Amino acid sequence: MLISWLEGHHPDLDDSLIASLSDGFGDYNNCEERFDALIGLYGMINVVQRNHPTGEPVPHINANIEGWTFG
Repeated sequence: MLISWLEGHHPDLDDSLIASLSDGFGDYNNCEERFDALIGLYGMINVVQRNHPTGEPVPHINANIEGWTFG
């Protein structure tokens, strides 16, 4: 599903990226961090391309909830 989404939004995918996605980023100690970084990057690109809202907290809610960053 992720590969089809990427192909639909970013048609110039590198073959090594597709291979990494297909094998779960390999048997490296940092495979989870590499995957998380990719998802974060494409999430940011999706916001910049205006395909997804930015997601800032609603200001009036912030003032009423202590520790709003955890919400």
